[in-house]
Amino acid sequence: VDQVLGNLTLASGTQFGVNSDNCSGTILAVGATCSVGVTFSPNAGGQFSDTLIIPVSTDPSSPYGLALVGEGAVPPVQSLTTTPAGIDFGGLDQGSTSPIVNLQVENNGNVDQLLGTLSITGPFSIATDGCSGVTLTPASSCAIGVTFSPLVAGFAGGALLIPAAGDTKSPYSVPLAGQGNALPPNYSLTSSPLSLDFGLVPDGSTSAARSAVIENDGNVTQVIGVISVGAGFAIAGDGCSGATLPPGATCSIDLTFSPAHGGTTAGTAIIPTAADPRSPYGLVLVGESDQPGTALPPPTSAEPRPIPLRFTF
Repeated sequence: VDQVLGNLTLASGTQFGVNSDNCSGTILAVGATCSVGVTFSPNAGGQFSDTLIIPVSTDPSSPYGLALVGEGAVPPVQSLTTTPAGIDFGGLDQGSTSPIVNLQVENNGNVDQLLGTLSITGPFSIATDGCSGVTLTPASSCAIGVTFSPLVAGFAGGALLIPAAGDTKSPYSVPLAGQGNALPPNYSLTSSPLSLDFGLVPDGSTSAARSAVIENDGNVTQVIGVISVGAGFAIAGDGCSGATLPPGATCSIDLTFSPAHGGTTAGTAIIPTAADPRSPYGLVLVGESDQPGTALPPPTSAEPRPIPLRFTF
């Protein structure tokens, strides 16, 4: 029998729509067809459904329903956040290192994030790293520990850089800040060994050279003057006279002993430094002739009186 179609409608019509309709109001003879065009326009991600309702005035089974199903694709979102968003270490003495401050890196996007090797700028260091090379799934996180080691007084700034593969916002940058507190000047030289003992040396000959390493273990740069030695001793190699030693730097000096009389000879390598209130420093020297005799008298009061070095072992 012929079928008389009513007006076709959508049950909800929120995500689906009819853009062409050759069926509404049509009388379909036996074997005849009509067409209707349906569109899907999701306004969010996820699955949606609706029903196309087809009324037929001459059919007791009316209305017919055509199920419509579609899924809205979610666009990929790449996003990393850190907690805290930045780190201020506050004030810290020069030459010291702060406790570790931990920072959480979280993937708050909707796709996996592959992190590269994290790096850092300024007087800051990565102390612990649970993030480099890690793949973060959405809502997952990793941790990294950072320290601050000011080398100079004043404000210090830097950044923790977090690269992420394929992310247009990469690398993410976490601001770091701290303040280096100035220390009072500490002038100090140390020597290794404590003294040079050349032992027994044949009269009229010269011993093998012995070396001493001088280190600046203070916190200010030291400029060393011309080193001198007493009678019986000589400088065979000098890497210290005129040298500028920043904190932690070293130089070395080689000395020999040539007995000028019998018995034991004691002397001092005098090490002057500029601007150091404790200058000159002194390195104790001892040697003995294989011939008996009387040791030379100690230096007169007119000669420089060396200040003993502080020695660390």
